[in-house]
Amino acid sequence: MLMKVFRKSFVLFLLTLMIVTAAVVSAAESVGRAEFLFSGEKEYKAIRLVPEIYNHSNRDLSDLLLKDDYGNVLPYFINSYESMVSQAFIETTSLVVTYRFVKYGNSYVDFRVDVPNEHRDTLATSFIVQTNSSLFAKNVNVWGSHDGVEWVLIQNDSLYRVDGTEKLDIVFREIQRFTHYRIRIPNDGNNDLVIAGALLEYNRYTVEKNFFTESFTPAFDVTHEERHTIIEIHGLRNVSISEVTIHTDSRFRRSVSFAERQMRELYNLYFASGEQYQNLTLNFDGYIERGDATIVMIYNGDDSPIDIESITLTYLADELVFRIGAGSGGTLTFGNPAIHLPPAYDIANYKALILAQGYDLLSLRNITIGEMEEAPVPRDFTMIFNIVVVTIAILLAFVILRQLRVRRRDGQEE
Repeated sequence: MLMKVFRKSFVLFLLTLMIVTAAVVSAAESVGRAEFLFSGEKEYKAIRLVPEIYNHSNRDLSDLLLKDDYGNVLPYFINSYESMVSQAFIETTSLVVTYRFVKYGNSYVDFRVDVPNEHRDTLATSFIVQTNSSLFAKNVNVWGSHDGVEWVLIQNDSLYRVDGTEKLDIVFREIQRFTHYRIRIPNDGNNDLVIAGALLEYNRYTVEKNFFTESFTPAFDVTHEERHTIIEIHGLRNVSISEVTIHTDSRFRRSVSFAERQMRELYNLYFASGEQYQNLTLNFDGYIERGDATIVMIYNGDDSPIDIESITLTYLADELVFRIGAGSGGTLTFGNPAIHLPPAYDIANYKALILAQGYDLLSLRNITIGEMEEAPVPRDFTMIFNIVVVTIAILLAFVILRQLRVRRRDGQEE
């Protein structure tokens, strides 16, 4: 009897918890919405985020949701820059065939570095085979050794020459320093890949990141306090600020503080001779503002305040990259306070392949920002939840006491 009542009470408790949770989540809806239309010929598309979206989203952008015209979720990954490869150095080292043999249906070819460098290791980032075979596709293994006796497996990879396309190199995941190499080729019933020789290649390069930047004219207020001019720039919550440029015809040279008390000197000097010296841009270096506004303070000393005509702000933008969906376009929603964890989409696992293929950049339109409802729904449901928990506890206590009394009475009668 006691266990039966307990089970019913526990089920009631779980149902109440589910109802309260669902009510709270459903009450929290996305604040913002933006639309986009599909265009271009590429399979993958991207939209670039604007300040209004950053202002009303989570700092980590975890609450962004993409859907097509039919309501299907569009999985995406966030891309913030283009990678520019700057090739710096390529070195090629010849390998000499030292031994060939067949074992357990596999062909093996051993190599050693032709002329080892006595002063440093022979570095390699890839292993390139040389062959006259015209049609093959093989999964191969490459080993390395420092003496030609003890071998270490380096990597599994594929080599092929099919229908006019070929892959004759094995790019190592890490830089290798061996003096001997061995490759194993499965015969698969025929030996259609005959390796004549091989090369090592050491490719050293640097990758430059070109971050996406956009500019806009923000709202700002100017106040003068004692010997300072204070510029308060609005609408910057979660925006990664790159640069702020002040536009003015005033002639001046003054110290300026910004971005948590960094100091710079700005000047706008011009002379009758035609010479002009100007620096009106502050470099914020990707500083992210946590609040709505950032402060730029100009130290005037005993001079009159300068006249600020307008401000241009450049920020680092992110792009959402996704596969085209159904219909003619889709929507982006953002600003849902109930979402705190970023989505985990499979598309992020092949991000590099998509970026190499390229995508079409779409424009956002009809961006709308709603008002957060201040209804006390969560507080009311919390009260109900507490009342249910207390009621269940009292019920269980009553049942337990009643059972104890029954057992005590039965014992006395016996």
